[in-house]
Amino acid sequence: MKEQEVLDPASEAEAEMAAVAHQCLVMALDHSKADQIEVILELPPDGDHKHETPVLKLPPRALQVLCRRVASDGKA
Repeated sequence: MKEQEVLDPASEAEAEMAAVAHQCLVMALDHSKADQIEVILELPPDGDHKHETPVLKLPPRALQVLCRRVASDGKA
């Protein structure tokens, strides 16, 4: 198993961009009438990928909870 990578604290500009992105995502999810949202991982074309990446199909409510959690972690 690989050693977990720890990110450096966000700069002020990165924190501001993350806050704006969070607001946009929450607003979009609040207005979504979709039954599910597909989350797709795009891998770089130059990599050696042995398996196709899975498509996560999540209800908008699950993404809202995740957004709130990430936002609260960023404030800590």
